[in-house]
Amino acid sequence: MTPYEMVFDSFLDLIIRDDTFFVKNPDANLVNTMAEQRLLKLMKHALTNLMMVRDNKNFEINFMKICDDISWQFTEDLNAMEVDLIAYFMWQVYIDEEYTYRFRELRRLGFTDKDINQFSPANSITQFNKAVYSLKQENINRVKAYKSRRRDDFTFKRFNFDFE
Repeated sequence: MTPYEMVFDSFLDLIIRDDTFFVKNPDANLVNTMAEQRLLKLMKHALTNLMMVRDNKNFEINFMKICDDISWQFTEDLNAMEVDLIAYFMWQVYIDEEYTYRFRELRRLGFTDKDINQFSPANSITQFNKAVYSLKQENINRVKAYKSRRRDDFTFKRFNFDFE
């Protein structure tokens, strides 16, 4: 069995420069509870996105069915590739949420779409959108590469031509 903490640690390594999860002088119990619940939600959304990647190959494991939220672990042992795959999808969900949240916050403060485009450097918005698109494409490629290998020894799967 693989504890969720392994996936969460891999995800936090991806966002180490972001201070959303790192608060100064916090109440440790409150922060831990909030962070764990947020991480769990990010992981659940990430698993949905991961399983929804279109491809003609099936997963050898159904990530949605091996979650045990009571014991906070997966009911199967995940390999390092699977842990990182989930972490990358958590990163994608995290970035999507942050983008939506920040845009909504600007709208709440009274900025119109025109204001947002006018006062934020267009080049940086374009670069950010390209980076998000690139991450999503890389994640799709990661899933396809993962599906093309056996999970026990990482060798490529072969099609069996035995028609008997």
